[in-house]
Amino acid sequence: MSLSFQEIYHQIRASRYIGLSVNYTDHGIELAGCEISQEKDTVKIKQTFRYNGEIDQLSTYVTGKYPVVVLLDGKGILHKESLLTNNENQPIEKQLFPGIDVSDFWVQTSSLQKEKKYVSIGRKDQVKSLITALQENGFLIAACYFGPFAIDLFGSHIQAVNDRIIIPGWELQITDDGLNGLRRTDKEESGKIAFSGEEIDSDVFAVYCSVLDHLTGNNLGLDRNKVPFLIENRIAGKYKTTFFRLVAGGILFFFIVLLSNYILYTSYADGLPALQFQYNKNQKMLEHLSALEKELNTKKEFVKENQITDNKLIAFYCDQVGSIVPSDVHLTKLQVHPLKGRMREDKQLFYDKELIVIEGVTNKEGSLSKWIQQLKTNKWIENVNIEHFYHEGHQVTFILQIKTKWTEEA
Repeated sequence: MSLSFQEIYHQIRASRYIGLSVNYTDHGIELAGCEISQEKDTVKIKQTFRYNGEIDQLSTYVTGKYPVVVLLDGKGILHKESLLTNNENQPIEKQLFPGIDVSDFWVQTSSLQKEKKYVSIGRKDQVKSLITALQENGFLIAACYFGPFAIDLFGSHIQAVNDRIIIPGWELQITDDGLNGLRRTDKEESGKIAFSGEEIDSDVFAVYCSVLDHLTGNNLGLDRNKVPFLIENRIAGKYKTTFFRLVAGGILFFFIVLLSNYILYTSYADGLPALQFQYNKNQKMLEHLSALEKELNTKKEFVKENQITDNKLIAFYCDQVGSIVPSDVHLTKLQVHPLKGRMREDKQLFYDKELIVIEGVTNKEGSLSKWIQQLKTNKWIENVNIEHFYHEGHQVTFILQIKTKWTEEA
């Protein structure tokens, strides 16, 4: 049997029930029922139905896919008032119905106004055959009641004429405390029964009260722990358990996801200041590197524009000058291609590519003079000028300017 989600939802919420009253007669069974919906704080009858045909056609009148509360009465269902004191050595049903094999009967015990006690019995094979037929036709039996005794719980809600109401097979005496008495009768039922401001058909009134009893958890019917064919537990187990397992699994899954996200967030949040510091530090290093790269490119361009990329020529000049320096002449400074003018931030730099400036000291002017003459004999030297010559005691300080021919052949 396949149930729609809406039907499963109603079963899980226990918000919709079918009340089915079965009356055994000499000619078969008579069925009357109602579909009951629980909405917020109210319980309403959605529809009522009567049926005298075969059980396998009942589903065409009413859906069997919602939990069903069955009320059994009539031929084969026996009720007796108990006036006996409980005998611990013998069950009360054995005392009331001597000579029967109790194991062949389902037993229901009902207390009226918490004083009178009624014991109802029904043959197991009779009850089971009916319930099995209903189940085979798709009805999910949630609870089973014998007789109209559930009405006892709702006496204060019944507006009875002369404190009496008649339902099929029974005349009931009603007080605010519940059922004060009941007896079998063949009188016609009273049609409608006023109940909490509503008019309820008398032939479904007993099963209606049985559904209310089941919904309120009193469970005056057969003990479902002893009656295996009652499947309220299966409904709850199959659908509620599955539903709540899915819900619990979903909640657990999202909790694990949220916990994982929280752990990751905490981890990253804790490391964020260090990462931010490292990022700022690296950013400054990148900015400094970029500035150095720009400076390097500027210097490379400068060297290229001023044709001073050939280090061999500079080394040649230094070697030629140094190789013939007399031992008594000491050089203190040698500038190849000296800067023209002074360095200023707003002024472009220029170098004298044809000039070598030599500074030094000597104690012998003759050695200096001979060295100058030797320098003038070099092919690559165009002229040697004495820029500065100063006596300080026996020591002479000098500055020479050598003008080169600046050719690759030199």
